[in-house]
Amino acid sequence: MIPLDTRPLFPLLHRSLLDLLRALEPADWTRPTICPGWTVADVTAHLLNDHLRRISGSRDRHSGAVFRDDETLPEYLARVNDEFVRAMRQCSPRVMIDLLAHLGPELDRVWAAMDPDAPADLAVSWTGARTSPAWLDIARDYTEYWVHQQQIRDAVARPAPTRWS
Repeated sequence: MIPLDTRPLFPLLHRSLLDLLRALEPADWTRPTICPGWTVADVTAHLLNDHLRRISGSRDRHSGAVFRDDETLPEYLARVNDEFVRAMRQCSPRVMIDLLAHLGPELDRVWAAMDPDAPADLAVSWTGARTSPAWLDIARDYTEYWVHQQQIRDAVARPAPTRWS
């Protein structure tokens, strides 16, 4: 495989997300998304959780939530995502935006410090390999953030910019 360095794209994606979220009306936050049972606020909370877990794990080497007995990876991810999203329903959109604004640059620093050819902190399981290079792990997270931003955009009928700069 040819490596792809998506790290320079994260600040643009992050800025686009913040611009979108800051432009939302209060009613937009409660709109349903394509994610079953999740509103725009819930998908935003999920993105916040992704940022927090990645910074905690990659920068701080914090192991995070533990698997329950006989819990598969998909079950584990569904559980921890649901727990965080439900907890964040106590927080206002402004708080979530402020947290994302703070954490985005911190996450950019985490990515910048990684050697793209080194083993990934989190193996990309769908490759079938037990390990994967960091560049693939980083690219996977880029697609995660991009897809969730598109889910928010679809829910509020605000297409992405045709060009990010």
